[in-house]
Amino acid sequence: MRKDRKALEALLAPDYREISSLGNFGRNEVFSRLFPSLTLHSFSIDDPSLRITGEHTAVISYRCTESFTFDGKRVEGSYRVFATYGLDNNQYRLSRWEIRPVA
Repeated sequence: MRKDRKALEALLAPDYREISSLGNFGRNEVFSRLFPSLTLHSFSIDDPSLRITGEHTAVISYRCTESFTFDGKRVEGSYRVFATYGLDNNQYRLSRWEIRPVA
């Protein structure tokens, strides 16, 4: 998979937060810590569900299977994702992304 920093910058809202098994990161930490150290090998989305939660907000939840390397350590697993999007200048941007392992 190709890393595209410009595309990620356009997607993430200024107040973006990520909560995962790797930690709790703000937008700046994603670009300074995660982006350079993480390589995504595969990512699948299963059973997506979209909920409109406000006039300018929506939540997408889904199960995923992913494989990635972080700081030289390979990780594979199944997860549940909750992604919150808000409308910003006529574009939906990702403001919160929570990913938790599925037991």
